[in-house]
Amino acid sequence: MHAKNIFTRFKSSMNTITANYNYNLNTIQPTKFNKTIGFTSLRPMLNDSVEFSKKVITEKDYKKAQKYADRMSHLPKLLWGKEKTLGNMDMKKVEGLQYGIPVFDGMSMKEIAFSIDSIHTIATLRSCKNACLHCYADARPNTKFEKTEGLTNRMTFEDFENLTDGIQELKNRLGSISINSSHKDSPRAKHLYREGSLFHDSDSIELYLKDKNGETHYFPELNKKMIESTGQHGFF
Repeated sequence: MHAKNIFTRFKSSMNTITANYNYNLNTIQPTKFNKTIGFTSLRPMLNDSVEFSKKVITEKDYKKAQKYADRMSHLPKLLWGKEKTLGNMDMKKVEGLQYGIPVFDGMSMKEIAFSIDSIHTIATLRSCKNACLHCYADARPNTKFEKTEGLTNRMTFEDFENLTDGIQELKNRLGSISINSSHKDSPRAKHLYREGSLFHDSDSIELYLKDKNGETHYFPELNKKMIESTGQHGFF
């Protein structure tokens, strides 16, 4: 995977799909049977790179943003007049809250809020050899991961842990403010936004990650980390 920073690697080579697919419209193709972009018409993403704003954050920015976050966190929900979520905060005032969290290095808070709100998929592995005709993701074996230097078809456990730990740290700084919105205006069922997966165009039976010491980490442990950090339950 390309090594700009952990979140870039997570968002690029491994890919993440949020419940709001607008972020990836230029890399998602509808199937020939369904021209509408949606959960059942997604195909594997074509690109393995993504650009962020390369935001430079200082400790001074963080302290100012943390004061704002603390104030908003203690503000009663009734006085918000809307959902008490990260997405509903003033992005200019919250800018800096990501300071010191490696996985969000170079990202603006607007980009972070959009990316982690109701994550639909953390693609910890890519490609599938089953070739099922009914596959919603049009998954297939992908030899480029095996032949291209710097790319891999499986995330390392350290990258995954840095992602979940980073999200958890941001949640701690937000206090009572949720990173997830309920998407009440969406025509899709609400439960879709409370569940995520650790696979997309791959076979979940092969879902495991290895750390730098060669130890294998399986679905129960990975799913627990996803639940604790994102608040979303995974499925297998």
